[in-house]
Amino acid sequence: MRRLFLIIAVIMILVPTMAQKNHRNAEPDFAAYFMNAYQDEEFEVTNIGPKMIADIIDDCENRNEAEVKANLEKLNSVRMVVTDKKAKTHFDNAVRLADKNKKRYKLHRTGKNSRFYIHQRNGVIMEFFMIATEGKGFVIMDFTGKMTEQTVNWMCNRNY
Repeated sequence: MRRLFLIIAVIMILVPTMAQKNHRNAEPDFAAYFMNAYQDEEFEVTNIGPKMIADIIDDCENRNEAEVKANLEKLNSVRMVVTDKKAKTHFDNAVRLADKNKKRYKLHRTGKNSRFYIHQRNGVIMEFFMIATEGKGFVIMDFTGKMTEQTVNWMCNRNY
């Protein structure tokens, strides 16, 4: 499991791209929503699209990691927003923004320095995101796709 997130982290470092809207009815994901609300701030943004996720899934298949593959197949994209400036302020702002939109985002789980939210449509989890801070670091890791509760719980139990 840790290898998967190491692979994702390496890809995020190697393939930074501009933020873009995901393709589910042109609704912005939470990460895009947050960046739009705080566009005066400097954030590093990395997107992993469907093709790259498919490549990671193929790699998991080659290494016989069925559980990782099964959970990744439910994802369309991953967006990561990172900064090492004003981590606590950004964390508080992100939590406030998510809580302000309770009709769309439901708090799923909390951790010591993290919050996990979901966005459901017609009983299907369309978006799952983590807001976290540690030391000077702040991160939003946003997953979109058609996920199950089991997939979300699997991702929540990873060591971020």
